[in-house]
Amino acid sequence: MVRGALEAQTFLQPDGDFDARIIRIKDCGSADTDYSLSHGLGRIPVGCQVILASASCNVYKGTRWTAQVADLKFTAANADVTIRIW
Repeated sequence: MVRGALEAQTFLQPDGDFDARIIRIKDCGSADTDYSLSHGLGRIPVGCQVILASASCNVYKGTRWTAQVADLKFTAANADVTIRIW
């Protein structure tokens, strides 16, 4: 059985059996600029997805993905975005 987080928080929280994190970013900044996220996974992430957004928004990999930080780029400016990173 796959379990997931029940609600999005503004802090990192574990997400079910996938060793993922769910986080709400209240303002993702300017479109197509790096948003630096301290993900807390302890390893290099393998993926990221938008699961809820206040505007039409996609996410893609920025310039740096390490075991501590992932730089993300969003296609919408100043959107309230909830993401899953694993």
